[in-house]
Amino acid sequence: MEQERYLRFTLLDKDGDWLGRVGDYDYLTVTERWLAQGTGEISVSASHPKLPQMIAAGARYTVDLVEPLEVGETTVQVSRGSLRNPVGAFVPGGAVRFQLQDDWRVLQNILMRVRPGEPLEAISLTDPAQSNEATPPPAAGTDTGRTGYWMYGGSGSVAAEDAVTAILDIHLLQRWFAEFGFYRFALPPSEGRGPDVRDLIEQFRFCTIAEAVAPLLEYADLGLMFNQFAVAGDTPAQEYVVIWEPITWPITLTPDSGTVVGGEWSLSSPTATDAVVGGPGELASRAFTGLVDTGLRDEYSDLIEVFRNATGAPLEWPTTLAEQYRVAKYFMLLGPADGVTPEQQAAFARFMATAADDVLAEGAPTSGVSIELQESVGFRFSGIPVAAGTLQPRTGGFATGDYITAAPSRQTNLPGLTFTARITETTLTQSDNGLTITPQVGKRIGDPDQLMAETVRAIADSNRRQAAAQ
Repeated sequence: MEQERYLRFTLLDKDGDWLGRVGDYDYLTVTERWLAQGTGEISVSASHPKLPQMIAAGARYTVDLVEPLEVGETTVQVSRGSLRNPVGAFVPGGAVRFQLQDDWRVLQNILMRVRPGEPLEAISLTDPAQSNEATPPPAAGTDTGRTGYWMYGGSGSVAAEDAVTAILDIHLLQRWFAEFGFYRFALPPSEGRGPDVRDLIEQFRFCTIAEAVAPLLEYADLGLMFNQFAVAGDTPAQEYVVIWEPITWPITLTPDSGTVVGGEWSLSSPTATDAVVGGPGELASRAFTGLVDTGLRDEYSDLIEVFRNATGAPLEWPTTLAEQYRVAKYFMLLGPADGVTPEQQAAFARFMATAADDVLAEGAPTSGVSIELQESVGFRFSGIPVAAGTLQPRTGGFATGDYITAAPSRQTNLPGLTFTARITETTLTQSDNGLTITPQVGKRIGDPDQLMAETVRAIADSNRRQAAAQ
């Protein structure tokens, strides 16, 4: 008889060191999510011997999916992070429930400073504080020429994985690890995967690390996960960041096969074919730009114009230019002789184009699919196997972040209703009824050509939030 898989819960202290297994829990459920914080819950008896350590401030955990074999076992880590917000009953025989938050939470909780490792407050009239120094430095007490965003640096193209690794190396290492000093942390070197994202990483200002890296990873179709390894004894715990590539499941799943157990599809018509963007300036001097999706116009024989304000576009007027010549609509027509550099014009043009792309991406026709799946003989969860920070070969199963193709049942299927979409989350629950694993496909899928626009929009949204800190 085949032994059943189960979830193993390991308790760690706040430094990530091993405290032992918690095997007699009442129930345990964890949900992995694609480029988002995973969550979960564990319930134990109020008389559980490990309860004092579980309640201790900063207590951590790992959850592994264990598959017993004839000789030994295989394990895949499906969650690791912090025990949070315990709730218990006063009555005898009660239980204590803990919320589980995986380590993606750290990327959501740490801000990207303009100058990591430097104080927030200026310590002198010449200290740039949280800004980048100008060349030559401005006069004491002034900020002329300085920029107030974290800059990636360098020039030329940069692969998405290189950018993400650099951001984590600078911001995550300096704040979560180096500043506290209690984690043994490893960030494997980048393999240079993904397309050029130079135009997407120009500037960040006190956004979260997650807001910076998630759009880059999404655009490159790369996953990111943390793995915590802790063993009994004196061996130090180790924390790894793992970047990996999802795959496309090679078969079409249907209700007839028993794999698709619920869900629905939807199709939406466009709400924008033309974008009109209003930039800086007032009345006659205001700058405008437009963008037209001619293919969408022709396909639907429709004209739908949408206006978007983009008054925060960066206009860096040279101090040598007289006030009457600072007309926003003429900014792109000026040149070095006027004190305006091509780089400044490119930044302005990108901001305006991003706003226009934003309009068309939001208004584009989409297909939507939300599908609840279940495991079957040919469709089995494997997760992302990792050993000592190194990705291991897949065993033929799926992982959260992979793509599946699904179609309605034969009775309801129509041409064009076969959808390829991402597994956005997977919930694993261990209870008295055994282990259940439920993948969920729920991301709306539009024209793949709009992915770049969606990525730019996500970063633009982040930058607009950052503007509030100015």
